[in-house]
Amino acid sequence: MTATTPRPADAIDIATIRATCERVLWSPSRFSTEETERLNSLVLGHIQLLVPELSSVTSHLSADDQDVAAHVLAETERRLQLPRNTPTYLWDMAVQCRAIVTLYDWAKCAPEPSPV
Repeated sequence: MTATTPRPADAIDIATIRATCERVLWSPSRFSTEETERLNSLVLGHIQLLVPELSSVTSHLSADDQDVAAHVLAETERRLQLPRNTPTYLWDMAVQCRAIVTLYDWAKCAPEPSPV
């Protein structure tokens, strides 16, 4: 894939999403119940924002990366159906969110596919 200039008018704050994921994934201690609920809401909100955005730009990715994106999106959908009160739910969803934002960032910098 060849990187080019990102497309304009990108309303998604990638840095904030990455920071939220890092907070969850690299915290040396457990969160309070209130902080867990707050972070859960943040991560799930990021995912709800990113899923349709990633879906709309996957055609900009190589075939292999499109397969990865399809897998990540399917796994995210599966995990969204799981009970949210498990000890690992927040961490698992932060992993999914980080994967989605990485693929989205990569896809939005990729050149648009040529019309056939």
